[in-house]
Amino acid sequence: MKWIQKKPPSTVLGLSLEGGRLEAVLLNRTNGSASVLKTISSPLSLDLLHNETDLVGREIRNLLDAGGIKERRCVVAVPQAWALIVHSIVPEMEPADVPEFLQIEAERGFPYGLDELQIATVQHKSPGGDNYATQIGVPRQQLARLNAALAAAELKPASFSIAITSLPGAMGDDRHGTVTLVVGETTARLLISVGGAPVALRTLEGVVDTEDPEKRIQSELIFRELRVTMGQLAPDIRESLRVVQIIGTPAAARQLADGLQPRTRALGLAIEQVTIYPGPQFGMLLAAPGGVSGELSLAAQFLGRKPMPFEFLAPKPTFLEQMASRYSSRRLASVGFTAGAVALIVLFMFVFQQVQLYRLRSEWDGKIGMKPKVTELRALQDRTRKFRPWYDESMTTLTILKRMTEAFPEDGVVSAKSIDIRKSGDARNLVTVTCSGTTRDKDALLKTVAKLRSSNKMVSDVNVDVIRGLNPMQFTFNFNWGDASKP
Repeated sequence: MKWIQKKPPSTVLGLSLEGGRLEAVLLNRTNGSASVLKTISSPLSLDLLHNETDLVGREIRNLLDAGGIKERRCVVAVPQAWALIVHSIVPEMEPADVPEFLQIEAERGFPYGLDELQIATVQHKSPGGDNYATQIGVPRQQLARLNAALAAAELKPASFSIAITSLPGAMGDDRHGTVTLVVGETTARLLISVGGAPVALRTLEGVVDTEDPEKRIQSELIFRELRVTMGQLAPDIRESLRVVQIIGTPAAARQLADGLQPRTRALGLAIEQVTIYPGPQFGMLLAAPGGVSGELSLAAQFLGRKPMPFEFLAPKPTFLEQMASRYSSRRLASVGFTAGAVALIVLFMFVFQQVQLYRLRSEWDGKIGMKPKVTELRALQDRTRKFRPWYDESMTTLTILKRMTEAFPEDGVVSAKSIDIRKSGDARNLVTVTCSGTTRDKDALLKTVAKLRSSNKMVSDVNVDVIRGLNPMQFTFNFNWGDASKP
């Protein structure tokens, strides 16, 4: 059925709605190269999540018409602020058990129910050889609003993806990881990748001073968030990071590079400004006079027929399914005789099936049937699956909570809001504990940390990461639990 297949598209529209702005690029491919035909960059007066989708779509349509863009097929960058990420180490297990394990990790890591999210997953290996999986989820309700707005704008989306993952060099390689920072009008987007998969994905709000006419970028805040994010990674992943590549307008990228250079040098990270596409991209030469952008990279990836690493667009019905739904009801009268014959065949098959089921049910429920043994085995399997993740003879979690409770003052001047306990994944098998909370007295907090540091030889590397606010002050500190003297 080759005559049914459509010719591969030669033109596509790349769209981004990040930060309340419409960024659009019309890309055309000819033979082995692609060139930009038209671009649009304009703020949106309406918000996609709060205003009517018909009105938002009409505004997008008006901006495209004003820019002379009539192309309807588009690839869309899902706003990165919508994306939620869960990065998990995958222990040694049977391949058939991995999906169930990842489902449990998603239920624990995402703040939404799994039926409320569109989830894309990729598995990879760390430089140390450990197996990891990255799951990125986007709320289905927000994707539905985006789809409705595009329909109102008379656009046909061919892909929903995360733009930053398509930027050149953003996904790292098998040996070294990459930090990518994209500077926008009001925010900065952060991606840390290694082994061809993201391990951290964040949107940094409030790091661009919009009240300053020159839009001063607060590089110290960006570096602090970068350092905190890196501190949450496994040691082998953190040590594999070599480069921080900065993408944005030339002035913004240069300003951020100058601000980060002295700080990242201490972490062993080199700064690179990416202003052009280095060589062929996605199997073709890419002429981009406007510089590097996420929407352009997504459009080029689509025209190069390269699969998106994370796809959030629901699959469309096939050609045959569309034809069946369109014409089946119109021709029922002309195929009545055929339908009657088919009904008789189906009835015969149903009777035959019932006879077979009766025979098998007799074998199942008989005196020496398999039902009692199967029921017992299923009960044992259910109990094993239920209690396996929680069984730990060492009671590590309870011991950690006891030591932390003893360190905190009894008058409540320092209180914890959340405690995150997880294995660090290094050779020493340490447990990393992160505690966030509030305090009315900074000295009391420091005494609590000092008491915790000296409370037990199993506590090591106690660090206070964040202290902000006045009354109450918000804090975050972390430490390692375990015998740190082991090699």
